[in-house]
Order: sequence, then C-alpha cells, then structure tokens
Amino acid sequence: MQHYNIFVIGFPKSGTTSLQTAFTKSGITSYHQRYKKHFQIGDILYENYFRTGNIFSSFDNPIAVTQSDYINETIAVYPQLDYNLLHSTFEKSNIKFILNYRNPKNIISSIDRWKNNARQRMINANIPGLPSGFGKEDIELEKWIISHFNYCRKHFSFNNDKFIEIDIEADGVKTKLSNFLEMDIKWWGQANKNA
Repeated sequence: MQHYNIFVIGFPKSGTTSLQTAFTKSGITSYHQRYKKHFQIGDILYENYFRTGNIFSSFDNPIAVTQSDYINETIAVYPQLDYNLLHSTFEKSNIKFILNYRNPKNIISSIDRWKNNARQRMINANIPGLPSGFGKEDIELEKWIISHFNYCRKHFSFNNDKFIEIDIEADGVKTKLSNFLEMDIKWWGQANKNA
C-alpha cells in the first residue's frame, strides 16, 4: 500500500514513462504530464504550491507524479527545476523524491530523436536554468542537466528516507524502488523506447 506522495525530479527522456508504468502496475495512483487527460499536472502542482506551499495539497490520497514538466511553442513549465518549489516541498512530511538519473549524453540523444522537434522547442522556451536561445549546442544541454543532478545531490541526499537517486539504465532499479517506497514494485523495464 502506498503511504507517500512521490515526486520524480529528473528530466524527461529519463525513464519517466517506465516509472509511470512501474507505479501503475504496482497499484500506485500516478500521473504523467496530465491529470485525468484534461489538465497539465505541472499547473496543478504550481496552483497547490502558491496556495498552500504543498504541491500535493489538493489530492485526497497519496499520488505519484512521474513527469510534471511540459513545453509548447510559448510555455515551458518545469516544477522539478524550480528550486524554491523543491525546497518548500522537501520540508513537507509524507513526500518522497526520486531523482531519475540517466547519462546526460543519452538524454540529449533521446531528445534529438523525439517527435515534434523537441530540441528546437527547448531552445525557443525559457526553461529554469536554460534561458531562451540556449540549448543549440550539446555542451549547453549537458551543463544544464549535470547542474540539476548536482544540485539535487547536494541539497537532498542527506535525507535517505526522503530522497533516492536511481540510474534508470542500471541493474537493480526495481529492488531499490521497492526498498525506498516500502512496497513491492512489481515491474521494471523500458516502456517508451523511441526510434
């Protein structure tokens, strides 16, 4: 049984769909970008944050959010990169953080192969840590990604009860998640492989 809200704080193209699948197969109520198909989950988290300081305050029961960001031609919402929101959320009880690590070069490669011209939309947008116009060069994306990983490790890894980093391409993820969440994660695999 799920006892904690779960917030995945890594990047898209880093196993977020696999985490969503694993949680759903394990009986965890989980949202991936959208809430009940009609609302962006990132917007709901921000509404809760600004109203109460707790991104999960509007939900009656514990949930997981596996991917909270979204981006289009004019808007980029990335709650997991908003460090004021992260710190406020980390101080709340009943919330566990998962940093889904993937080799930054593999994240960039996956972004470049993804549909709807994802790389260009990121360049056009104004994302926390990646201002509009940046991201054309791989080194810019790589620094952005590594900086976020290092920030999370520095500020959250002191609390092993609330924070875990998993390498989504390594062995043993299912066991690590099961131990961290104190429940049986019934599945782990690659759920969203692009060409």
